[in-house]
Amino acid sequence: MGIAWHKSAENVLASHGADNTVRIWDVEQQVNTITFSGIDNVATAMRWSPLGDKLGVITKGGNLLQFDPRVEGSVTAGIAHLGSKA
Repeated sequence: MGIAWHKSAENVLASHGADNTVRIWDVEQQVNTITFSGIDNVATAMRWSPLGDKLGVITKGGNLLQFDPRVEGSVTAGIAHLGSKA
C-alpha cells in the first residue's frame, strides 16, 4: 500500500494497494473519485508528474503505467526496466 499527495491540488491524493487498484481521493469530501482497476500486478511505487497532470505507477515485474487522474480508464503501459531487480 502506498499514498502520494498531489503536488498542487489541495486535498487530492492517490493510493495503491494489494487489490491491484490505483485510486484518486478527494480527502476533503472523503470520497474515492476515480478507481483504476485491472492492473496486472501489485504496484511497488507511485509518483505524480511535476505538473500533476499524470500519475506514474511501477508494478512488480517492471511495468510502468501512466494514468491521467482526470479521466477514468485512461492508462498507458510501458516497461520501466528490463532487469529482475527493482
